[in-house]
Amino acid sequence: MKPFTRVKKINGIDYVYEITPYYDPDSKTTKQRSKYLGKLVDGETKRMRKALPRNAYDYGTLLPSFRVIDELGLDKMLEQLLPNDKARAVLALAVNRVVAPVAVSNANAWYEKTIMSRLWGELPLSSQTLSDFLAALGGSSIPEQFTELLLDKVGRTGPLLYDITSFSSSSKLLELLEYGHNRDGDDLPQMNMSIIAHKTLGIPLGFQMYPGSIADVSTIRNTVARLRSLGLDAPVLIMDRGFYSLSNLTDIIDAGYDFIIPTPMRLDEAKTIISKSHAELEDPTYLRMLEKETLFVKEVSLKLGELDVAGYLFYDLKREQEERSSFYEWLDQTKAKLEARDIRPWQNPARVFEEEAGALAQYFGWKLDGRKFVIEVKKKAVSARLNRAGKMIVLHSGQHSWQECLTWSRERDVIEKMFRDLKGALDVAPLRSHKVDVVKGTIFVNFIALIIRSRLLALMRESKLCRKHSLPSVMLELSKIHRIEMVDGSYITSEVTRTQRKIVEALDLDLDRLCA
Repeated sequence: MKPFTRVKKINGIDYVYEITPYYDPDSKTTKQRSKYLGKLVDGETKRMRKALPRNAYDYGTLLPSFRVIDELGLDKMLEQLLPNDKARAVLALAVNRVVAPVAVSNANAWYEKTIMSRLWGELPLSSQTLSDFLAALGGSSIPEQFTELLLDKVGRTGPLLYDITSFSSSSKLLELLEYGHNRDGDDLPQMNMSIIAHKTLGIPLGFQMYPGSIADVSTIRNTVARLRSLGLDAPVLIMDRGFYSLSNLTDIIDAGYDFIIPTPMRLDEAKTIISKSHAELEDPTYLRMLEKETLFVKEVSLKLGELDVAGYLFYDLKREQEERSSFYEWLDQTKAKLEARDIRPWQNPARVFEEEAGALAQYFGWKLDGRKFVIEVKKKAVSARLNRAGKMIVLHSGQHSWQECLTWSRERDVIEKMFRDLKGALDVAPLRSHKVDVVKGTIFVNFIALIIRSRLLALMRESKLCRKHSLPSVMLELSKIHRIEMVDGSYITSEVTRTQRKIVEALDLDLDRLCA
């Protein structure tokens, strides 16, 4: 294949390159190599003095985030709600949380090292300016308006994932902080945050904050009212069993929405269904296959007040054996620990037993022989527990197949991973600010980052890139790609390796997206 010349206009100047096509045996496609020849002056190519590099800017790691920003139009949404410089400040902070989180006081230093600083110029990212900006952001209705714009983009139909988590703080000045069920396992007061997420795209759509003492089951009514105000057309709420209550399910049904929710196995109604179905569950009539997984699935109905709620009883033989083995191991270890415990004269044996046995206390009987426990395993209690092994009841309203109920319930771990990202990789817990509005503004920035990060992970799964790379390893590879400013004011992109090229192609990245 013969080489040819091509003219590229960069910053208003015409540059001439020699393009040589070649065949790439790896991708089995025709690709091109380019060689700089000079500037186009009055129709002639003139070789110019070779320009020397002046600065190198972080470039490659930004491209995946801007791939998502472009796909969802996040920049345009923010520009509708904020002046351009502040909209870009939110995006810069959010991209930082995805790429390489730094303290707020170092945000501007990080920004100046990236090509964004050459494209966008100075932004309000100094420590004091940023604090005031976040406070104004958190005290406004912009987070709610952003959710409406996002819903306009992705649509208002389809299944939604819903969950709630808590953020702890030692601050005594945040009025949202109260003591409640602390999911972090510490003794600090907390505030709660709920998230609704788009199941198909795998991104969060909106969040709400509540005082820490409000229980999970108390948030559904407000959530349903909010979903209705956003104009969502009968979404399916997919929740975990912590939201199971008669009032919650009634509120959802009255709103015209569908739900999918596993039942807590402690419920007498659930125990009764499992007990009555135990003998017939392995009937071939109930045999189903989900990909390569063997299951038994039976349609059931559960009485909730005046409601008859439909559901499916799932029985997984492989999971049953795993649960039985795990439970027996736990039971044996706990029994051995109790029998080895030396009871001192001043200690209360009943209290010691409860502390040591923990969640397994109901499966043991005990008496004291001198300073030692004599432990007896309660066979009926153990048998009742093992009777539930490998079994799960998932309730639903509306017309949903067993495949939808099972797979959608399992996919709830998407939102649990979002919360882990928000607390870990995005580094927002425990809360460090003493001002509620600053906290709200900070969480909104991290919420934007969570949209970008979650969508990137979904794209990695869709492209199978996650089989060879984690998100950190992708960022590490792309961090080697820089945008280099030459002394004559022109820019070039550093060489792209084969590994980097495969990442670029898998995520459909535009290497020229941020060319300054």
